[in-house]
Amino acid sequence: DTTQEIVYKHYFNVGIATNTDHGLYVPNIKNADSKGMFEIAKEITENTQAAYDNKLGPDTMKGGSITISNVGSIGGGWFTPVINQPEVAILGVGKIAKEPYVDPEDGEIKVGNMLKLSLSYDHRLIDGALAQNALNYMNQLLHDPAMLLMEG
Repeated sequence: DTTQEIVYKHYFNVGIATNTDHGLYVPNIKNADSKGMFEIAKEITENTQAAYDNKLGPDTMKGGSITISNVGSIGGGWFTPVINQPEVAILGVGKIAKEPYVDPEDGEIKVGNMLKLSLSYDHRLIDGALAQNALNYMNQLLHDPAMLLMEG
C-alpha cells in the first residue's frame, strides 16, 4: 500500500494456500472467527475444488488476514513462509513424521508423531509473546482435538 499506514481490520479472513496445475491460489475463508470447524472445513473443500477447476472468483482471494501454507501435504518438513502483504502472518505446516522426543512425565526417550509449525508475523502488529501463545494454543488443540469441535 502506498500510504504506508497500518489499518486495523475487524475481521479474520484465513487464506488457504492451494497448489494446482494452474499455479498457487490462496482463497480466503471470510470471517473465519465466526464459523465452526465443520463450516470452515466445508468452505475449504469447496474453495479447493474451485481452485483445481480454475473457477475461483477474485473476491475469494482478496482481503486475507493470515494464510495457512501446508507443504506437509507434498512431503515438506519445516520451512519459513513469507507473509503475503497486506496480511499480518502466515502459518507454515510441515508433514507429520515419527521422531524421538523426551517424555516430560518420565524422562524416557520415546517416538511419537511430530508436526512442525512455523509462524511468520509482522512484528509491527504482533508481539512475539502473543505469537508464541497462539502457537502454544494450537499445540494444545492438536493434542486434544475434541476441543476444536467446542470452538466457535
